[in-house]
Amino acid sequence: MLVLMCRPKYFDVTYRSQTNIAMNPARRPQKNIAYAQWAKLREEYIRNGINVLLIDPREHLVDMAFAANSCLPLPNGHVILSNFVHKERLGEKHFYNEYFSDMYGHGNVHELSHKAHFEGQGDALFVDERTLFITYGLRTNYRAVKEIRYLLQQMNTGIEVVDLPLRNLEDHKENEFRFYHGDTCLMHFRQKGFFLVYPGAFQIEALQKIRKKDAIVKLTKNCALQFAANSLVHNNTVFMPNIDEGQETYKDPDSLDGGDLKILIRRMGYKISEHNMSEFLKSGGAVKCLTLELFSR
Repeated sequence: MLVLMCRPKYFDVTYRSQTNIAMNPARRPQKNIAYAQWAKLREEYIRNGINVLLIDPREHLVDMAFAANSCLPLPNGHVILSNFVHKERLGEKHFYNEYFSDMYGHGNVHELSHKAHFEGQGDALFVDERTLFITYGLRTNYRAVKEIRYLLQQMNTGIEVVDLPLRNLEDHKENEFRFYHGDTCLMHFRQKGFFLVYPGAFQIEALQKIRKKDAIVKLTKNCALQFAANSLVHNNTVFMPNIDEGQETYKDPDSLDGGDLKILIRRMGYKISEHNMSEFLKSGGAVKCLTLELFSR
């Protein structure tokens, strides 16, 4: 596996987000702890055979450590750059454009129209090399879905784009956490043929589309709020944030809490590499947010 990460040298929480209420400048991360957490994750990746590339962080771009949001790498060696919703992240695009133009060639790096909001692997998930899920509605918009679908058709990739609408912003209570990216509430265990899903983050039609591709294993809301789905699978290892193993007294009997989830993962033959993501959770991010998965060159 080949991934891209960005050192959290300038990582901070300096603004609020309507779609991500975890972000509060009054609860800023401790930078030395954040760096240590990031470094441990990178070290574990390398120890487990993952090839980690790095892009240089840039001053004032406080979210650049969340490399997964930067773009969507494609199996054919092309890249679709993100168009961030928040003005605080717009400056990242230039540096990721430079990086991937050097890696793949300028002609293989694609931009969407300025009205197409798209946040990379935060909302885009390859189920396999011919099926691409794109979640939309809070950060990524439907215009981006249409433009990506058209672009992939123009390149004759044969990739099917499956659009998955997230719960509408107005359907949330004022202080309710919004699962603003697909990678906060959906992940795929491709080898085992199932998705981890928090159903409350999606509209019903999205859940129906997911079920058509693979089985669904549901997470409790408490488990999802600990970013259990914001994990990464490599070979027989699952890299995931710390999840409380306490049994939840009141829960849907068909949904897994933290303890149930870890039991399932281990029964499937995986080992768990658990990581304290406390400082990144203050910005609504965890393991997968810090990691952009690339196709091997």
